[in-house]
Amino acid sequence: MLSCNDGPGVGCKINGTIYCIDSSNSCNPNTTYVSRVDISAEGTSYFRFRSNDTLDNQESINNVTIKIDTINPAISYNSNTDNGGVVSRTT
Repeated sequence: MLSCNDGPGVGCKINGTIYCIDSSNSCNPNTTYVSRVDISAEGTSYFRFRSNDTLDNQESINNVTIKIDTINPAISYNSNTDNGGVVSRTT
């Protein structure tokens, strides 16, 4: 995380944050963050970002791993009945 600490009396402010989203954790942040970012892709996505201050000091690229699973689980079982039959069911 970027924090401004250029010494007494100098002062600095966060200038901006840029980000990118990919599935291999290798993209180079180049989109300016201005509002909420929605991620809805099934599987694993990586949100990579970095900020800079008004003196153009840049932090290292950070990343957050997001895993989305929208597929319902399936359960399969076999059960013997009282009369010797077998009931199979998949849900």
